[in-house]
Amino acid sequence: MAAVCMLGLFSACSDDDPKPAPVPEPTPTPVVPGDDLVDKEYPASEVEVTISGETITGKIAKFIPKEDGTAELTLEGEPVSMNSLFDEAESKADEETIPTPGVIPGSPTITLPITLEGDATKCTFKGTAETEYCTFSYSGSVDASSLGLEITNLELKDKSFAGTYEFVKNVHDPYISPDAGPDYVPTSNFSLAWESTLRIDCISSVTLYTMGTNYGPSTIGWLLSDILEGYYYSVDGDTNPNASPLDMFSRKFKSVTLTESGDFIINTFDSETPYAKLQYVAEDANTIHLFIEPKLLTNEFLPCTEENRNGVREFLKPLLTAFISAGKEGYPVKYGPALEFTGKCGAPWPNNYPLFNESSDPNHVSFYFDTEFLKPVLESVCPLINTNIESKGVEAYLEDLQTRLGKFNNTSWYNWQVGYRLPYAIISFPKAIENASKLELGFNFMKE
Repeated sequence: MAAVCMLGLFSACSDDDPKPAPVPEPTPTPVVPGDDLVDKEYPASEVEVTISGETITGKIAKFIPKEDGTAELTLEGEPVSMNSLFDEAESKADEETIPTPGVIPGSPTITLPITLEGDATKCTFKGTAETEYCTFSYSGSVDASSLGLEITNLELKDKSFAGTYEFVKNVHDPYISPDAGPDYVPTSNFSLAWESTLRIDCISSVTLYTMGTNYGPSTIGWLLSDILEGYYYSVDGDTNPNASPLDMFSRKFKSVTLTESGDFIINTFDSETPYAKLQYVAEDANTIHLFIEPKLLTNEFLPCTEENRNGVREFLKPLLTAFISAGKEGYPVKYGPALEFTGKCGAPWPNNYPLFNESSDPNHVSFYFDTEFLKPVLESVCPLINTNIESKGVEAYLEDLQTRLGKFNNTSWYNWQVGYRLPYAIISFPKAIENASKLELGFNFMKE
């Protein structure tokens, strides 16, 4: 019995066995918004941008997500090739491309540090931001195949230029200057515009021989005014030419409106839809920076027939190319008093150009390009002219110019001004530009 009892001391009840420790539930891994998204450049076809509810096209985006649920979003205008602007086949991969305006006025490129909300594959974001010239709010969404951005509350920091400016209409007057000789009689298809849509002020120590060496020279501004004031078009049922290119311009374009959000809107008389909506910012009290879509400069910008437009554009291609290239980061446009007719002319023909002074009316103003911008642009075209003169010879080059220019309009005044005078001017153009001390070209307005 004693032995049996001793054995019992070394046995244990099942209730005394230790229990295994419970296995803890695994902690769920938090979902990082955008975790499945990768670095991607979204083409314009996959990017939808709206500004104050209006859809803006032609923008591209680069999205770079981070591990902490944030990301970097960069937006800019889709670059275009120079060849594509002239409806030519795309060339080599290294062809020059031209930037186009960005999403925010004054910023060809903007980069937004954003905080993502949502799941691993699709996220939203929102916030406020500012650039050198603007403040704005934004919201958007992003997934693997598309990106959307909505800009609201966009405002310029400097709104001083906001308002509507009406184009000054051409006013033709048969007025004869008191300085003109007794035998001076203006012809029926030639009259000066004492009040002009166009602002032109050019000074050079070298003048243009506009009708050959047997005739007197002309200033750059006077020649340009003369050509654009010629009657090449028939309107209002008249069988004879009774309207100039600037008259046709005045019939179509009504005003420009500069908004507090940075829109530069060109308005026409015949449509409530703007002819074009550009971007601008204020640089200082006398300068705005204007951003223009390059395609606008190579489409319907001249009052000529569709058949002739391509020919005119081809002739102007070197100048348009230089101008577009100079505006990659926007165009500096000066602002100041308009030039208005003083009531006097320079002298009898061929120097009977009108004399202008700056207006004392604070609402009679001009937006224009000045010498600092125009001279380099025009100088870049001069080597091409000189090369043609050297390779073809003066007479052959003149004949070529007269043939190419003469076909765009069949009126006698056009053939005289453009088909005959202008080719001679082009020959002497490089020296006139090289020696120019003042070059201003723009438009006159009445501010409402």
